Amino acid sequence: MSKYRICYSQGEEVKFISHLDFLRTIVRTFRRAELPVKYSEGFNPHMVMTIGLPLSVGTTTVCDCLEAELTEEIDIPRAIQRINECTPRGIKILGIKKSEGLKPLYGIDSALYSASFTTDKAVDIEEYISAPEVMIEKKSKRKINEVNIKDFIRKIEIVSTDGTAHVLNMHINAGNTSNLKPELVLKSMEKFLGCRITDIKIERKEIYFDDMTTVF
Repeated sequence: MSKYRICYSQGEEVKFISHLDFLRTIVRTFRRAELPVKYSEGFNPHMVMTIGLPLSVGTTTVCDCLEAELTEEIDIPRAIQRINECTPRGIKILGIKKSEGLKPLYGIDSALYSASFTTDKAVDIEEYISAPEVMIEKKSKRKINEVNIKDFIRKIEIVSTDGTAHVLNMHINAGNTSNLKPELVLKSMEKFLGCRITDIKIERKEIYFDDMTTVF
């Protein structure tokens, strides 16, 4: 048996499906492609695989990974071709490699996103970026805490802005230890700058471990 890391993209066509629906889609796709994925034992067997970092509804990605345990070795180029012949529109396998020697996906530490949006009035994004503190309410499993969202943001870089149309790159905490959704960054920006943000498009560009190596 071997474990493989599979890198994939999710485009505009599938950005509004839930994480659970995505998992069901992947399971059906692997079955159609006859990928020899190992099944768990017990009353309700399921494919043995792990998603690296669940994707928020409405977000696209060009860098996400999952790991699947296979019952036999595979021809990687042939497997990529076969799976892509079976995937629905909007999902594409970008690469596959053996997981041996790779950092485990539970060690994911941060992610890079691209966000484009418009504001209902001209605003200075630099004002938000340079602020040392932006307080928000963040929900946990048991309660709502007021936190400084800047503690979860590694870097925000302005790609382009003309007052009302903006494109940003944001490197933020992600994973099991500390996780921040890019949508929450935009909500905090909306409140801080006193504007309304619309026409939002967010794409995950890269996922990192704590040493800034990428997951694939």
